[in-house]
Amino acid sequence: MSDCAAVSGLQAAFEAHRAGRTGEAERGYLDVLRADPLNADALHLLGVLHRARGNAAKAVELITLALRLAPDFADAYENLGNAQLDLECFDAAVASYTKARELNPGRADTARKLIVALQAAANQHVNAGRPAQARALLERLLELAPDRLDVITALLPMTLDRDNLNTLALADRAWRLRPDEVHWQQLWDLHNFAGRDVAAARDFLAASPDSPLRLVALGNALRRSRAGCEAEAVYRRAIAAGPMEPFAPLRLACLLIEQGRLKEADHLLRQCDAMHTGRTQAMHFSEDFFTGLRRRPLPPAPDNLRPHFVDRELVVFAACDGEYFNRFISALLHSTTRSMEPKCSFHIHVINPPADARTRLAAWDDALGNPGIAVSTEQIDTTGMDDEERRTRFACARFRLLPHLMHVYRRPILMLDADLIVLGDLAGLLIAAAEGDFALVAMPLHEQDPWNWLWADVIVAHPTRLGETYFTLVAQYIDAHLEVGLARWFIDQIALAACLLAGFRGEPAPRPVFLPPDIHRLRISYTNGVDDPPAATVLFWSAHASTLDTALTLDTPRYRDFVLP
Repeated sequence: MSDCAAVSGLQAAFEAHRAGRTGEAERGYLDVLRADPLNADALHLLGVLHRARGNAAKAVELITLALRLAPDFADAYENLGNAQLDLECFDAAVASYTKARELNPGRADTARKLIVALQAAANQHVNAGRPAQARALLERLLELAPDRLDVITALLPMTLDRDNLNTLALADRAWRLRPDEVHWQQLWDLHNFAGRDVAAARDFLAASPDSPLRLVALGNALRRSRAGCEAEAVYRRAIAAGPMEPFAPLRLACLLIEQGRLKEADHLLRQCDAMHTGRTQAMHFSEDFFTGLRRRPLPPAPDNLRPHFVDRELVVFAACDGEYFNRFISALLHSTTRSMEPKCSFHIHVINPPADARTRLAAWDDALGNPGIAVSTEQIDTTGMDDEERRTRFACARFRLLPHLMHVYRRPILMLDADLIVLGDLAGLLIAAAEGDFALVAMPLHEQDPWNWLWADVIVAHPTRLGETYFTLVAQYIDAHLEVGLARWFIDQIALAACLLAGFRGEPAPRPVFLPPDIHRLRISYTNGVDDPPAATVLFWSAHASTLDTALTLDTPRYRDFVLP
């Protein structure tokens, strides 16, 4: 077949193809190929025809042959990508569409198909447990479609690392695309955590030197490296660059609190209040605030709180709502009784209790050898409360009750989160705690925020004068905020820090004993479906916090071993 005849035959076959006469088109393409086996156009179009018939694998074979003969054939690369997409060979489709765009960059349809392929390939890698590959694909996708909020959302958890700088930039983009409460809270949290390595933070800022967001990240890194003066200067630059954003004032306030500059810090926190209705509203460090706080009455004890005879040296106290009671309390009682030396008695406080709570506690007391389990209850009307207020009021009930229990029992009280399992002998911890008026886990101030400086899940409270004064002040602090509707999550830990740092100006302060955070098991690793043994330092296991799905924890043999019938 002459060249002219080949061109004519190919054109006739293509016209038949376009008209839907696929049998005639196939015969025409095969006639051309019998005369000219190296005709790239015929191979390509025959491949397109096979894909239209549902034979994508044959299409890939033919179009690949065509591209070996004509490696700059943009349309062939695009059609190869189409067939690979049909076969769910998504990485290959991405490569084909990418090459098609390189050869014909102005074609919008190819860009659209590349976006589809990138998304599909990323999903495939996520499902296969290959986050690094998925992240690379989503980052490419975001370059092509910078306003795709779903892509940003998918990328966010993949970019979390020690510095969280890229994550912070993505969260900022997400919030600007959709400025709702969810994205605001995400951005708020990341502003607190981002920035640890000073060199990395400087590089991050260099890309946009006037960005308040990036300045805050550098300030955080400097603060954590103990370069306080430089951190303060950078935070003040961030405030000037974004005067209507609350992030930099909060970060600077945290730094000033570390330095004991409480009046300045409180002024900044009040500025934050006007811009963000969040945890800063529950953070107070001014002298006037604490002067007023001391004039408040102690929150009243529940009506059914009665003195309970205790012949043991320690009372273990836990408070919870009815749901937590059903899920966690028996395991807390059993694990504590099994591990504790010296032996202890218990006080369990239940908010909105199940009808049989007292009956079950009496049965558990018998099963555990009668250590003595006192019970108190209260009702909280949760009608109209959002989830944060409901959880906060439940969590804070124990602090409103603790000063009363200290007065009633007149002996050390170990207050534990209701979802804790005691895994080790607590004798050493109690000996260490006896050196102060109270003991609890503390984090370095320069690394954390006021709501994480002091932890509320394990507290030893001694019935000393300063110990009772401190926990009375904590109860008053919490009650003052609950009374005006500021039930902010972590207000209990904020109160612990604020009362210790700002509540005893010009007068004797309580003596705290700070416990290391490694006494907690907060994460679980699994091997062949079995949780790995905790480290030797671990004394407490947080059943609720240790996995994203608490049901997984509750089903482990290690946990089930502690549950009482």
